[in-house]
Amino acid sequence: MLQAIDCTALNAQLCQLEPSPTLELLVHTPGWTPRAWRIQHDGSAPPLVRINGVPQALAALGEHTHQAELFWATPDPIEQQWLQIEAQGGGQIQAVAAVAGASIWQLLQLRRSDQARSSPEAMWPWLLVCGFQECQGLHQLQGLWEQLNQPLPGAIHPQFHGLLWQHLPQLQQVCPYPDRPEAIQTWIERYAPELLQLPLTGSPSRITPRRPTLQPFLERPFGVNLMGYATAALGIGEDLRTTQQALEQAGIPVAVLDLPLTTCCANPGLFQQAAAAPDQLAPYAFNILCVTAEEQARFALELGDGLFRERYTIGYWPWELSRWPRPWQPLLPLVDELWASSTHTHQALAEAIGPSSQPHLQRMPLAIEPLQPLSTSQRQEWRRHFGLPAGSPLLICSFDGRSSYWRKNPWAAIQAFRRSCRRARGGHEPRLVIKTMHAGMDARQWQDLQAVAAADPHLILIDQVLSRSEVLGLYGCCDVLLSLHRAEGFGRILAECLAMGLEVVATHYGGNVDFCVGPLAHNVSYSLTPVLPGCYPHHQQQHWAEPNLNDAVSQLSLALQQQPRRDQPELCEEARALTSLTAAAQRYAQRLGTLWDQRKSLAGRLANP
Repeated sequence: MLQAIDCTALNAQLCQLEPSPTLELLVHTPGWTPRAWRIQHDGSAPPLVRINGVPQALAALGEHTHQAELFWATPDPIEQQWLQIEAQGGGQIQAVAAVAGASIWQLLQLRRSDQARSSPEAMWPWLLVCGFQECQGLHQLQGLWEQLNQPLPGAIHPQFHGLLWQHLPQLQQVCPYPDRPEAIQTWIERYAPELLQLPLTGSPSRITPRRPTLQPFLERPFGVNLMGYATAALGIGEDLRTTQQALEQAGIPVAVLDLPLTTCCANPGLFQQAAAAPDQLAPYAFNILCVTAEEQARFALELGDGLFRERYTIGYWPWELSRWPRPWQPLLPLVDELWASSTHTHQALAEAIGPSSQPHLQRMPLAIEPLQPLSTSQRQEWRRHFGLPAGSPLLICSFDGRSSYWRKNPWAAIQAFRRSCRRARGGHEPRLVIKTMHAGMDARQWQDLQAVAAADPHLILIDQVLSRSEVLGLYGCCDVLLSLHRAEGFGRILAECLAMGLEVVATHYGGNVDFCVGPLAHNVSYSLTPVLPGCYPHHQQQHWAEPNLNDAVSQLSLALQQQPRRDQPELCEEARALTSLTAAAQRYAQRLGTLWDQRKSLAGRLANP
C-alpha cells in the first residue's frame, strides 16, 4: 500500500515504480483525494483502467498519455483507492501520477444530490439532456465525452446519439424508430446545440468540450476579483462589502462579481460570459471568494473553471462549528489559500488541512464598517421609527432564520431576559426586541416564537428584511445586545453592536472571542455539548457551546445596571480597533503584496478546479 499526506508526496513514491504490462496499486490518501490519475504507456491503444472496481473513461492528453478522472459515487471523500491498470496493444505502463484538484464528479455529487448515482453511466442521460444547460464545468470531463463520442460495436454513429433518442420525446416524435441513424443525426445536429447547449462539431457530430483561452497568470495585472453576494441582505454579503471597502482603502484594484443566490443559468448574461469571456469578469491576478466552500463548489460547477484558472484563488470561507465537515474535505483543492475570519474557524480549517499545509491557511479577521454610538436624538428618532417605547431599556436578539434557530438560540435569550429583566432603571420595564428575517425557514419554531411573543408584552418581534441603515438604526437605539449563540464563525452583529456602544452579553465561544474585549463585553460561560441530528448541517462528530443560563442572567443584570455609556467612546476602542477597516486594509495589502512578489514561484502551482 502506498500512503501519502499530499499529491507531491504520493507522486514521489509513484515515480519509483518499474514499467510493467499491468499494475495494481492500493493507495491510501488520508485527509485528501486525487482528482485524477495520469498514465503514460507505450501501447498502440489506451490502457484499461479500473478504480475501486469501476471502469474509467480516459481522456487523451497525448498519443501515449491518458488521464482517468476519478468518479465519485458519494459526497464523502475517497481516501482509499484500488487502481488496476492494464496496457493494451502489447505495451507497458511506463508511469502513473496522481493529479491534485477537485473532481467535477465530486462537485456533482455534493451539489446535485438529486442526480447522484452509483456510476457515470447512470448519470449519462441527465448530463446529455440537462447538464450543459446548467453546468459549464462539464466541459472539463473530457474523458467522458471521448467515451460517448465512440460508436457502439457494429455502429458508425456516436453512442450519445442513441442515448439522446432514448431520453428525448421530441426526437422520438420525429424519428419513431432507432434504426434510422442518419435521421437522428440530422435532428441532433440541427436542434441539440440550441435546445440542449451541446457543444457539437463535425459530421457525424461529436461532443467537443470548449474551454476558453485565458490570459496567463504572470501577465495579469495586480488586483482582486472579489466574488460573492455583493447586493444580498446577508451577513456573508456584508463580508464581501466590507472586504471591498478595505481593499479599496488599501489602494488595491477590485473587480466585483455579484454571484446569484440561485442557479447561475437563471442569469444568462453571467452564465454565457463565464464560458465565452471570463477574463472580462475576472481580469486580475487574485480571486477572493466570500462564499461558503459548498457555494464555491456550486460556482465552479455551474460557471466552469474559466474564472479560476490562471489566477491565485483565495477562499474567505465561513464556518461556525468546531470541525470542518467531512464531505467538504475534497473542496480544499478549489483554492490556493484560505483566509479564516477568526481563530475559531482557523482551528477547524487547520485540523482539516493537516500536515500537508495545502492550501495555505491565513488567519485574516474580517472588518466592519466604521460605526459610532448614536446620539440621544438619533436613538429617539429610530425608536419612533420602529414604534419602540421611548423610556424603556431595550435589549435586542437578532438572527436570520436561514442561520438556524438551534445555532442562534433565541430561546435562551428569552429565558435569560425573563429571569433578569422585569424591572430596571427608574421603574421602566425592559423590552426584548427579537429581530429576525426569513424566520419561517423553520415553520414549527417560527410558530412557537410567534406564540411566545404574542403572549408576552415585554417581547417585541420584528420579522422583516430591513435596509442597511434601518438595521444599524435598530441596533443603535437599543441598549444591550443579547447573543446566547451556540456557535459563531465571525460574529458580525456582535462586533457592530460593540462599535456602536451597546453592552454586549454573549456566549464566550466562537469567532466573537477574538474581539469581545473591554468593559462593554459581558462574556457568558458555557459547556460543550454534541450537536444533535437535525440541529445543524454536518452535525456528525461536532460539538458546540451550551451557554450557562445562570451566568447569562448575572451578566445581563450587570449590563442593565450600567448607565448608558455611549458618551464614553473609549470603552469600545479596543474592540473597534480589532475589526476596523484600517486594520483589515493593512492585513490585505501586506499579504497580497507578499504573494505578488512571489508570483513567479506561484505560477507553477495554482489550484486546478
